Amino acid sequence: MPWNVKKGLTAAIAAGLLIAGPSIGYAAQQGGQNAAAPSAQAQKQVPHYSQQKLKHFAAAFNDIKGIQKKLTHQLKGAKNKKQAQKMQQQAMHKMVKAVQSHHLTAKQYNKIAINARRDSKLRSRIMKLVQSS
Repeated sequence: MPWNVKKGLTAAIAAGLLIAGPSIGYAAQQGGQNAAAPSAQAQKQVPHYSQQKLKHFAAAFNDIKGIQKKLTHQLKGAKNKKQAQKMQQQAMHKMVKAVQSHHLTAKQYNKIAINARRDSKLRSRIMKLVQSS
């Protein structure tokens, strides 16, 4: 019987690293409905990112989205928890490499993702870049 995909994805999300990024796209697609309503003070605290840095982020975001899609498909065929965990670890490693290949660290990527969830203008800038790449 295949490993429970929902549990597998939950474990991957619980790992935390780089998984938050694609939720930016979902929030933007929903018109920001799922993003928390940021206070005026929280919006002021979002740093300015150069267009180049956001292009790197958008490229990494697209790579991560592809890795996650492939992982979701692979987890459906996992025979047990151990195999699913191994798949998740391999995917996480690929995500880190994808981010690094776009001149960002995992910490930088995650910080941009968090700030994009807080700030609708930043999120909009990123989503335009994601869609054009």
